[in-house]
Amino acid sequence: MRSLSIISLACSLVAALSSSVSAQEPSRVEALETRLAELAAHSETHAAAIASLSERLATLSEEPGGSGTQDSETLEALDSLEQRVSVLETELGQAQLLQGRPARSVERSWLPTGLTNGGLSVGKVSVGLSLGSRLEASLPQSGSLGRVGFRLQRVRARLYAPLSERIVVFANADLTQRDLVLDAFADVSLNERLTIRAGQFKVPFLRNSMTFDENLAFFIRPTVVENNRYDRDIGVQLLGSWSGLRYSLGVSNGTGAERLNDNLDFLFFGRADWALRGDPNPLVVGDFSGENRLRIALGGGVTHDLVQLPARIAGIDVGNRDVDQDTEIDNVRVVSASLDLLFRYGGWELGLEAGGRYERWGAILSHSSNTIIANLVTPDENGQRLYATLNGHLLKFLVPRRVLAGVRLSYGQLSLLPTGGRALIGAVPPDDDIFNVDGLVQLYADTASGESAAQRRLGLLYRATVLPAPPDGTDQLNHQILLEGQISL
Repeated sequence: MRSLSIISLACSLVAALSSSVSAQEPSRVEALETRLAELAAHSETHAAAIASLSERLATLSEEPGGSGTQDSETLEALDSLEQRVSVLETELGQAQLLQGRPARSVERSWLPTGLTNGGLSVGKVSVGLSLGSRLEASLPQSGSLGRVGFRLQRVRARLYAPLSERIVVFANADLTQRDLVLDAFADVSLNERLTIRAGQFKVPFLRNSMTFDENLAFFIRPTVVENNRYDRDIGVQLLGSWSGLRYSLGVSNGTGAERLNDNLDFLFFGRADWALRGDPNPLVVGDFSGENRLRIALGGGVTHDLVQLPARIAGIDVGNRDVDQDTEIDNVRVVSASLDLLFRYGGWELGLEAGGRYERWGAILSHSSNTIIANLVTPDENGQRLYATLNGHLLKFLVPRRVLAGVRLSYGQLSLLPTGGRALIGAVPPDDDIFNVDGLVQLYADTASGESAAQRRLGLLYRATVLPAPPDGTDQLNHQILLEGQISL
């Protein structure tokens, strides 16, 4: 196996370091050898990260030993290697759990990629903290300054606790949100390929929404993604893997975080990710590895939901919520599908994601009390409506793992019906079409070996939003400038 041979090479290179390290350091070298040997048994999906590590070891091994200055430099390099191996263990543990594999010998199993390095560990229990601050300025079409100010962003604490080789508990809370608990689930590994997850978790549908906020390069999502995505929900899912394929099937309430089901129906979801070329990509935006090797990943998701008709839609009261007069609030059938394609090569990343949404309102909008809502939704004669979304980004590390720049374009049609408990549209937009153009420059202080998120970053993002107006109106053009910093402890 290619990855096993790479780790074997890395182990031999670490051993070679012992000749240039002082006599007080053999235990550190031996510890690195042991940790790499443990990784060798669980490395199917992390050959890229391991190749990056072996390259660094190869460079270090070529440096001659001898003088005290050289010994000091070697010791510093060992410090760096230990940190990189710790990160690799965390990333490998993430892939194992996402693919339905028990943690076993990897002590720091799955947590959001790269966010727990330097956190507090007591035995196998890990606690991590991340926090951010954002300065935001909004400039409406008139050119005057709409609003400006600081806000806390993503003050999050995480707990990871392996109860046994096959049972892992993970909790994630955001101290700045009304719904404090984000993730709270237990994973039970049935075998090497299947895992059952139960609790509150991100619904696996859109790749962009599945990626943890801390691992997004563009630190705000496209408007159409925010509007149409499912976020956290309470339910159960089956995760599995086969060769380069990863998949998830499950059922949940469909009402959002910390909320019970509001009807007799559930949200059904499924997603699959296939590594067409190279290793499966972790849920991180940006080619941190910078390898001159093409990697291609294809993914897609589907959901089916019966959404209870809310009392208000886009700030307007729904006239009749029980059109069929069965004493129960009516539901709208919502079926969504997505397809995404990701390319990475030499620090470049190109990502494309398309989505579609089908709503079947039936006779709800035919009722005279719901005429205003019907004029907003504009369904066809059968009470059906289709929505389409498309977004794509191009990113490049101008300085490897340090300076990232990119652009993102997105287009879509806004559905006024909230799903997953996410009522994001408080007023009727001029039209259901919306365009976003985003530009980004981001600085990273620490990055991990291979494809990983940063521990400290500072980013500047500009967004232009175009809201097309009806034929007799004028398009709206709004601007946003955001400066955001993030640190993970």
